[in-house]
Amino acid sequence: IKVNWFISRETFDSIVATANELGMQVLAHVPRDVGIQHAIESGVEIQHNYNLQAFVAKDYVRNYGANALDVFDFSEADERLPELVALMVENGVAFTPTMVVDIAGFTLMDSLPNISQSPMLQRPEYRFVPYAWMASWVDPNGGELAIVLRDSGASSIEEIIPPPENRAETLAYQQRQLKALVDAGVPVMTGTDSSALAV
Repeated sequence: IKVNWFISRETFDSIVATANELGMQVLAHVPRDVGIQHAIESGVEIQHNYNLQAFVAKDYVRNYGANALDVFDFSEADERLPELVALMVENGVAFTPTMVVDIAGFTLMDSLPNISQSPMLQRPEYRFVPYAWMASWVDPNGGELAIVLRDSGASSIEEIIPPPENRAETLAYQQRQLKALVDAGVPVMTGTDSSALAV
C-alpha cells in the first residue's frame, strides 16, 4: 500500500493498522499531519530522500500538499543524521531513495525555460519519450509540477525551484545520507519512481 501527501494522521494510522492485520507493507511519502518521526515509528517504508531530509533540515516546516521542491537548510543536517539513522534502525524501517528523481529533475531545471536544450534529453533512452510528454513535466497547467504549483500558491515553476547552489547541496547531502543508512544496515530498496518528473 502506498500513501501520499494528502491524508490525515488518523487515516494514516488506520491504513497502517489494517495493513499490519493483513500482513501487507506500507510505503509512504510523508503527509504533513503525520510527520517523519511518527511515520518511521509506525514502521512504514519511507520513499524518497526529501521525506528524510525533513527530519534533519534546520527549522523546516512541512506545508500541506506536495513538497517535492521545498528548499532545505542543511546547516545542521550532518549533526542530526546519526539520530535519524538510529531511529530508522530501531524501528526496522526500509528506505527507497529514488535519487534519480532529483538528479533528473534538477538537471532539467538547469535548462529552464527551454527544456528542449537540456543535455539530459539527448540521452538515447529519451528517443522513446514523446516530446509533448516531456514538455508536460514543466507545464504549470498540467502534469506533476502543476500539483506542486497549486499547493505552493506559485504561478510559475521558476518561482519555486530551489536555487542551483541548494540543488547541488541537496544531492551532496543525499549521498551522505544514503551512505550512512547503508553503513548502519538500513534496508535500502531500489525504485525508479517511473513517470515522475523527468523519469
